[in-house]
Amino acid sequence: MLQALVHVHSHYSLLEGVDGLETLVQRAVACGYSSLALTDTNNLYGAVPFVDTARQAGLRPIVGACLRLGQARCTVLVGEPAGYANLCRILSRLHLDHSLPVGSHEGIPPSDRQRLCELLVANPEGLQILIDDPALLQEYCGHPEAPLASARNVWLELIRPGRSLVRERQLLEWGRRWRIPPVASVAAHFAEPNRYELFRLVTAIRQRTLIDRLPLRLPITPQHHIVTLPELRSRFRDVPEAIVHGAALAERCRQDVLPRGVTLPPPPIPHGRDAVEHLRHLCDQVLRRRVNSSDRHDDYRRRLEQELHIVNQRDLAGYFLIVCDIAQEARRRGYAMALRGSAGNSLICFLLGITDVDPLRFDLPLERFL
Repeated sequence: MLQALVHVHSHYSLLEGVDGLETLVQRAVACGYSSLALTDTNNLYGAVPFVDTARQAGLRPIVGACLRLGQARCTVLVGEPAGYANLCRILSRLHLDHSLPVGSHEGIPPSDRQRLCELLVANPEGLQILIDDPALLQEYCGHPEAPLASARNVWLELIRPGRSLVRERQLLEWGRRWRIPPVASVAAHFAEPNRYELFRLVTAIRQRTLIDRLPLRLPITPQHHIVTLPELRSRFRDVPEAIVHGAALAERCRQDVLPRGVTLPPPPIPHGRDAVEHLRHLCDQVLRRRVNSSDRHDDYRRRLEQELHIVNQRDLAGYFLIVCDIAQEARRRGYAMALRGSAGNSLICFLLGITDVDPLRFDLPLERFL
C-alpha cells in the first residue's frame, strides 16, 4: 500500500511555505512515505522540478495545488493529463478574479465559495478534489451540474490539527450523507517542527507587521510539518480508514501528467487555413500595401520568403501568430508595446505589427534575429 502525504507546501507558496523541494522530498523519504503531493497555493511553479526531484529520490510525485479565493479554499490533485490542463485553467481564472476590482461583477457578486465551486464544477475532468470546508462541500455537492459523489473525484480532507472539532464533525457528517471518503492530511507548510520560527517570520512579512505583533498561536502551528508515519497513524487512530483512502487517492494520480515539450495555445486562424498559410497571408497583405511601390520590393520579397522558410522549418508559425494577437490586443487597449534587441531584425515581426522597426530600411541582418 502506498504511504501518501496529500497536502504539502514548498517555498513556492510565496510567504506561506519555507522549505525547498529537495528538503521536503528528503524529509518525506526519511519519514517512510512512498508518495508525496506538492500543493502550493494557487500555483504550479514548482511542479516540473518537484517531479524530477521526487523521482530521483524514489518517491512517487503527485502534482496539485491548494486553491484559495478569499476565505474559500480546497486542495486539488492532478489524476491524469486532462486534469493538468483543467487545473491550469482554474488557476488562470483565480488569478484573473484576484485582479478584478470590487463590484466588477454584474448584479449581486457571488461569494468566494460560490466562485470557487463554479470553477471546480466547470473543470472536473482528471482532477481529484479534497475539501476541508463543510460549507464548500455543501455548495459543491448541492450544485446541479456537479459530478455525482459516486464519480469518486471528491474526498474529505481531514486536516489535523484542524481549525475546530465542530468543523471536522460537520465535514464528516456531510461526507457520510454524500458517501464521500475521508483522507488523512496534515497540510504541511514546512519539513520539520524547528522550521516554525522561520514560518512565523514569513507570516509577519506577508501580513506586513512585526513578528512580535503576531498572535502567539497562528492557524498554522508547529505540528503542520511532514510527520512520521507512526505519528500520522496516531493522529488518525480514530479514523484509520482516512490513511487507507489516502493510499487509494494516490493510486488514482498518474505520474506522467505534465505535458512534454513546448505547449502553446492555439493561434487565431480563420476556418480553412493552417498557421503557415495564415501567417503568409497576413504578411503578404501588409507587404503589398507598404512596399509595392518601393524600388526595393524584390529585396523585401526575398527577405520575407527567407524568413517564412525558416519559420516553417522550425514549426513556429503559430507562435508568431500568437505574439501578433497579443501585440494587437495590447495596442487596442492603449498599452505601449515594444520588443527588445534582435526582434527588430525580423521582417515578419515588422509586417505583423509586433515591432515598429523596418529591418531592410536600417540594413539589419536576419542572422542576428536567429
